[in-house]
Amino acid sequence: MQWACYDPQWGSFDSDEGCYYRELDKQPPADDSAWRTNKPSDGSIYSKVCPQTNGGQDGAQFVFVPTGQRVKSVAELKREARDRVHLPAPVGRVAPGGTAVVNAPVWLWAENATPPKPGNAASGGVTVTVTARLTGATWDFGDGRTKECATAGTPYDPKYGGTESPDCGYEFTVGSGTKQNGVFTATVSTHWVADVVVTGPNPEKYTIAMPPQDSGPFTVKVAEVQVLN
Repeated sequence: MQWACYDPQWGSFDSDEGCYYRELDKQPPADDSAWRTNKPSDGSIYSKVCPQTNGGQDGAQFVFVPTGQRVKSVAELKREARDRVHLPAPVGRVAPGGTAVVNAPVWLWAENATPPKPGNAASGGVTVTVTARLTGATWDFGDGRTKECATAGTPYDPKYGGTESPDCGYEFTVGSGTKQNGVFTATVSTHWVADVVVTGPNPEKYTIAMPPQDSGPFTVKVAEVQVLN
C-alpha cells in the first residue's frame, strides 16, 4: 500500500520507519512525562502514527525528537506556518448607532479586523513565512442588497457630522419597520489573502486565499421619514 508523503492530520511520512510525524503545535510543560529525561531546549514532542497495511493505524504515540534530527518537508513547513495565522472574527459597527434613516448616509466599519501576526516555520535551512492581509468586507443587512467594501471601513466620529464615509458607506432604500422587531438583522464578512515567502535552497513567493471570517448577527433599525407639506 502506498502512503501520502504528507497528511493534513498526521504530518509528514517517514519512509524508513513507515510512520507519520507531526510536531505538536502546543508543546507540553517541561515536567510532563512525555519528555522523559529530555529537556525542551533539546528538541520537540511529536505525535507518531504508523499506518497498517490493512488500512488501519496504530494509536498515536507522543515521542521526543532531538533538534535537527528530523528535517521537515517544505510542504509541512508551509502548513505549519499557515496554521499559525489566526484570523480574527470581525465585529460589525454602524453609525448612526440608534436609528438610521432611509436615503441618509450610514457609516460601516468592522472592528477586530487588524491583520494577525505572521505565521512562521523553519527546518533544515528552509524558512516559511505566511502574512495575511485584508482584501475587503461584505455587508449583508437582509434588505435585499449587499455592500462590498475594499477596506474594513473608517470608524465614525461625531466630528464628521452628516458626511459620507470615505471608504465604506451605505444608504438604505427601505425602512426596517416590516421586519421582525422592526430591525434588519445584519452580518459582515471580512476577506483575506496571505503572502507566502519561502527562503532557502529553492525560494518561492506567492499568494494564497484564506477563509473569510464572519461576524455574529447584529441589528440595525432604519426609519422612513415622512415629509409634510
